[in-house]
Amino acid sequence: MIIPFINQCLLTTDISQEEAQRVASVLKENKIEYYQKTVTQGGNSVITRTMDYRAAASVKYAMPVDNITQYVYMTYVKRRDYQRAKDLITKWEKA
Repeated sequence: MIIPFINQCLLTTDISQEEAQRVASVLKENKIEYYQKTVTQGGNSVITRTMDYRAAASVKYAMPVDNITQYVYMTYVKRRDYQRAKDLITKWEKA
């Protein structure tokens, strides 16, 4: 098990859950330990939600407020595995 943020490098940052799952599956297949952290961007406090509603209200057409909140998926790997993991992810994207 990886202890978060100790001797780790950020491998990817995505807003797509499918992409984050793809990265995780490539790392699992190659037996590379990883840690994924998910954070919300917007919509996580009363002030932010109020700002989101105001932004949605200022648009002339109906804009769903739920779409303003985004999830950001960050994948970390051990420093010693970083280059190998990066090469695998890049190789898979080009294929």
